[in-house]
Amino acid sequence: MKFNEIEYMKACKSIHNNFYTYPLGANIKNIRKDKILVNCPIHGNYMVRADHHKYGIKCRNCSEGNDIGLYNKINAERNRIKWNNIKSYLYFLEIKNDNEKFFKVGVTKNIDKRLKEFPKNYNITVQGLFENTLYTNVISENDIKEDFQNFKYKPLYKFRGWTECFKVDMLNLYYN
Repeated sequence: MKFNEIEYMKACKSIHNNFYTYPLGANIKNIRKDKILVNCPIHGNYMVRADHHKYGIKCRNCSEGNDIGLYNKINAERNRIKWNNIKSYLYFLEIKNDNEKFFKVGVTKNIDKRLKEFPKNYNITVQGLFENTLYTNVISENDIKEDFQNFKYKPLYKFRGWTECFKVDMLNLYYN
């Protein structure tokens, strides 16, 4: 089967929620060996193997230094055994400053480190923190994001996880 650059780029943009850009496109002859240039809006350009990026691997700085990759349902199922042995936190945040107020859901293995990564111009309040396996929390987070997809919010300042923000207080709506 011949490589289709248009389908490849469409797949990458979809799996990464249009977070990254591709300055040079995808001039690939062998998807398992060739690397592509990806631009992370937070950390800048980096090179990644084409097949890895298509299957959800993101910027190393965005993935908290782990080798597991993007926290999505596909990768959760692919890594189910491994992820069922890793402790993590499903977190709910209220994020605000003088100009905006919104809510965020996310998964992390280190909540203290994660909270320090937010831009200083935001006040962060932890609304809820649920410890479970990485697998369980990733599945829960993805279900919540699907349930509230009509309430997505685009923050004025981008940060890692900015695509997981919402106009409504998911924790109170979801659990009450």
